Amino acid sequence: IIYPSTYLEGKNKIGKNCKIGPFAHLRGGVEIADNVKIGNFVEVKKAKTKEFIKLLDSLKVNGKTLIVVKELTEELILASRNLSDIKVIETHEINTYDVLNYRNIVITEEAVKMLEEVLK
Repeated sequence: IIYPSTYLEGKNKIGKNCKIGPFAHLRGGVEIADNVKIGNFVEVKKAKTKEFIKLLDSLKVNGKTLIVVKELTEELILASRNLSDIKVIETHEINTYDVLNYRNIVITEEAVKMLEEVLK
Protein backbone atom coordinates (compact mmCIF):
# COMPACT_ATOMS: atom_id res chain seq x y z
CA ILE A 1 0.00 0.00 0.00
CA ILE A 2 1.35 3.40 -0.94
CA TYR A 3 -0.49 6.11 0.97
CA PRO A 4 -1.31 9.63 -0.28
CA SER A 5 1.37 12.32 -0.42
CA THR A 6 4.14 9.76 -0.82
CA TYR A 7 6.92 10.76 -3.21
CA LEU A 8 8.65 7.99 -5.18
CA GLU A 9 11.68 9.14 -7.15
CA GLY A 10 13.32 7.02 -9.86
CA LYS A 11 13.19 3.23 -9.80
CA ASN A 12 12.56 1.53 -6.46
CA LYS A 13 11.95 -2.13 -5.61
CA ILE A 14 9.16 -2.59 -3.08
CA GLY A 15 8.46 -6.00 -1.54
CA LYS A 16 5.11 -7.65 -0.84
CA ASN A 17 2.75 -6.44 1.91
CA CYS A 18 4.61 -3.14 2.42
CA LYS A 19 2.99 0.03 3.73
CA ILE A 20 4.63 3.27 2.66
CA GLY A 21 3.63 6.73 3.84
CA PRO A 22 1.80 8.93 4.07
CA PHE A 23 4.39 11.66 3.47
CA ALA A 24 7.26 9.27 2.82
CA HIS A 25 9.97 10.04 0.27
CA LEU A 26 11.91 7.25 -1.42
CA ARG A 27 14.85 8.27 -3.54
CA GLY A 28 15.76 6.20 -6.59
CA GLY A 29 17.44 2.82 -6.16
CA VAL A 30 15.80 1.94 -2.84
CA GLU A 31 15.08 -1.76 -2.20
CA ILE A 32 12.50 -2.57 0.46
CA ALA A 33 12.05 -6.12 1.75
CA ASP A 34 8.65 -7.78 2.25
CA ASN A 35 6.37 -6.64 5.11
CA VAL A 36 8.16 -3.34 5.74
CA LYS A 37 6.29 -0.30 7.04
CA ILE A 38 7.72 3.15 6.32
CA GLY A 39 5.92 5.94 8.14
CA ASN A 40 5.78 9.70 7.82
CA PHE A 41 9.14 11.39 7.83
CA VAL A 42 11.15 13.99 6.01
CA GLU A 43 14.11 12.64 4.09
CA VAL A 44 16.54 14.66 2.03
CA LYS A 45 19.43 12.72 0.55
CA LYS A 46 20.91 15.52 -1.56
CA ALA A 47 21.94 18.83 -0.06
CA LYS A 48 20.14 20.77 -2.76
CA THR A 49 17.41 23.32 -2.32
CA LYS A 50 15.74 22.08 -5.53
CA GLU A 51 15.32 18.58 -4.05
CA PHE A 52 14.00 20.05 -0.81
CA ILE A 53 11.41 22.10 -2.70
CA LYS A 54 10.29 18.93 -4.54
CA LEU A 55 9.81 17.24 -1.18
CA LEU A 56 7.74 20.15 0.14
CA ASP A 57 5.66 20.13 -3.05
CA SER A 58 5.00 16.41 -2.60
CA LEU A 59 3.72 17.21 0.90
CA LYS A 60 1.52 19.95 -0.61
CA VAL A 61 3.11 22.55 1.67
CA ASN A 62 2.92 26.21 0.57
CA GLY A 63 3.90 29.38 2.40
CA LYS A 64 5.52 29.83 5.81
CA THR A 65 6.44 26.38 7.08
CA LEU A 66 8.01 25.16 10.30
CA ILE A 67 9.70 21.77 10.02
CA VAL A 68 10.46 19.95 13.25
CA VAL A 69 12.93 17.06 13.17
CA LYS A 70 14.55 14.91 15.83
CA GLU A 71 18.03 15.86 14.66
CA LEU A 72 19.26 18.37 12.10
CA THR A 73 21.62 17.02 9.49
CA GLU A 74 24.07 19.03 7.46
CA GLU A 75 22.18 18.04 4.30
CA LEU A 76 18.89 19.32 5.70
CA ILE A 77 20.48 22.60 6.81
CA LEU A 78 22.11 23.16 3.42
CA ALA A 79 18.96 22.23 1.49
CA SER A 80 16.66 24.55 3.45
CA ARG A 81 18.84 27.54 4.32
CA ASN A 82 18.01 29.58 1.19
CA LEU A 83 14.24 29.33 1.64
CA SER A 84 13.01 32.39 3.52
CA ASP A 85 9.57 30.93 4.36
CA ILE A 86 11.01 27.71 5.79
CA LYS A 87 12.42 27.19 9.27
CA VAL A 88 13.85 23.82 10.27
CA ILE A 89 14.37 23.14 13.98
CA GLU A 90 15.08 20.24 16.29
CA THR A 91 12.38 19.04 18.67
CA HIS A 92 13.87 20.73 21.74
CA GLU A 93 13.74 24.12 19.95
CA ILE A 94 9.97 24.17 19.37
CA ASN A 95 8.20 27.14 20.97
CA THR A 96 4.79 28.77 21.06
CA TYR A 97 5.83 31.74 18.92
CA ASP A 98 6.94 29.55 16.02
CA VAL A 99 3.87 27.30 16.25
CA LEU A 100 1.60 30.35 16.00
CA ASN A 101 3.74 32.22 13.46
CA TYR A 102 3.97 29.52 10.76
CA ARG A 103 1.08 28.61 8.47
CA ASN A 104 2.22 24.97 8.14
CA ILE A 105 3.98 22.67 10.56
CA VAL A 106 5.64 19.47 9.38
CA ILE A 107 6.82 17.19 12.18
CA THR A 108 8.68 13.95 11.60
CA GLU A 109 7.40 10.83 13.30
CA GLU A 110 10.54 10.68 15.48
CA ALA A 111 10.05 14.29 16.57
CA VAL A 112 6.41 13.61 17.50
CA LYS A 113 7.52 10.72 19.71
CA MET A 114 10.04 12.99 21.45
CA LEU A 115 7.39 15.67 22.00
CA GLU A 116 5.00 13.10 23.43
CA GLU A 117 7.66 12.01 25.94
CA VAL A 118 8.36 15.58 27.01
CA LEU A 119 4.67 16.46 27.38
CA LYS A 120 3.72 13.42 29.48
